[in-house]
Amino acid sequence: RADLLNENTLSFRDIDVCLAGLTLTRTGDELLGNDLLRYAVDYWEQTAPLYMRHTDRFPIFECYAYLGDIEKSLAALETAWSHRHVLSNWVFIANAPQLRRLHEDPRFHVMDQEARAELKQQRQNVKTGEEGMGSE
Repeated sequence: RADLLNENTLSFRDIDVCLAGLTLTRTGDELLGNDLLRYAVDYWEQTAPLYMRHTDRFPIFECYAYLGDIEKSLAALETAWSHRHVLSNWVFIANAPQLRRLHEDPRFHVMDQEARAELKQQRQNVKTGEEGMGSE
């Protein structure tokens, strides 16, 4: 099975690789799913930084969460949040049942409050902009 996991068969730019690993683990191929998750984590930690900046924009926090490493998952999510790489996906992150263990942590609650406030402000900015455009 390890021969299935290589850079020629996997696209690590595809943000769904962690979800694919989770799906495999939950649908009867736990070994391959966990291998895929570990392979993705290794790629984003070791290989990707050699040729791209801000690899934290990829969802490594999801792979860690699905592997059960909540501490590393939260640390990666905090980094991605601080760079605002995850704001556009926050509604999914905050509501995904497969990330429930993250949702229970106080550090997640802080990020969630900040994200919701920022999204609310963005909605208000759009509304204000639309109102301003209508008065011209």
